[in-house]
Amino acid sequence: MKSFLLALLLSFVAISSSAQANADLTIPKPNKSLILATSEGPPYMIRDPLGGLDIETVVSSLEQQGYQVQVQFMSLHRAMAELQMKRVDVIVPSFAPDQADLYTGDPHILYHPTLFSLKSNPVTLTSIDDLKHYRLATFQGAGGYFGSAFIQACEQAPEYYEHRDMSRLIDLLINQRTDLVLLDRRIFHYFYQQAGFKKAISEYHHIFNDVPAMPVFNNPAIRDDYNQGLKDIKKLGIYQQIMDKYGHQ
Repeated sequence: MKSFLLALLLSFVAISSSAQANADLTIPKPNKSLILATSEGPPYMIRDPLGGLDIETVVSSLEQQGYQVQVQFMSLHRAMAELQMKRVDVIVPSFAPDQADLYTGDPHILYHPTLFSLKSNPVTLTSIDDLKHYRLATFQGAGGYFGSAFIQACEQAPEYYEHRDMSRLIDLLINQRTDLVLLDRRIFHYFYQQAGFKKAISEYHHIFNDVPAMPVFNNPAIRDDYNQGLKDIKKLGIYQQIMDKYGHQ
C-alpha cells in the first residue's frame, strides 16, 4: 500500500512537472524592458527631473521585480490608445476599472479631491448641492469625475470654469476671481508653493471621497508582478520614502 501511494505521488509530481514544462514553452515570458506612458501633472508625474508620486511608486514596484522601465510623456488619451495597440506596456494613472483586454493593477496611491477657499472669504459647504452658491474653478474634465449631482450644482453656480493649466486655478483663487477651487490636495499645495503665495488658505472642504489611482497593463503577468512589487516596496519602506519625499500625504 505504501509503495502504491508513493508511486501515485511520484506520478502526480511527474505530471505537474510535465505540465509546467509545457506551460513554460507555450506562455511567453514578459519582456523585462517596459515602456510606461503618462502625462505631466506634478507632483504625481514630473518630466524634469523625472519623478513624481505616480511614476516613482509604479516604477519602483516594477524594478523590484527585475524590470527596466522607460517613461514616455503624452496625453492620457493617447497613452490609452498606445496601450491598447501594445506600443507601451503600462499607463498611469487610471481611475477606472478593468477594460476589455486590459488589466488594472492594485491602487498605488489615493488622490484627495479637495475644495479650497480664502480665509478672508468664508464659505459654507456641507454637500455637493452647496456648490451652486459659489463661483467654482477646477481642472479640465472634472464634470466626468464627480457625477450628475456635481454637474447639476455647477450648472446653477454663478460662475464655473474648467482649466487645462492647473497652476492657473491657484492664481484665480488668490486674486479672488473665484470663490472655490476644486483640485487634488497635493496638486494644489505643489502649485501654491511653487508660486510662493502667502495668503491664508482655508482648505479641507471635504465633500468628495478619496479616489484610488492605479496603473493599467496589457499583459496580466506584468500586472501580477507589479502587484507583488508594490507589496514588497511597502514592506521594505521604499514606498514610505517616496511619500515622505513629496510631503502633504
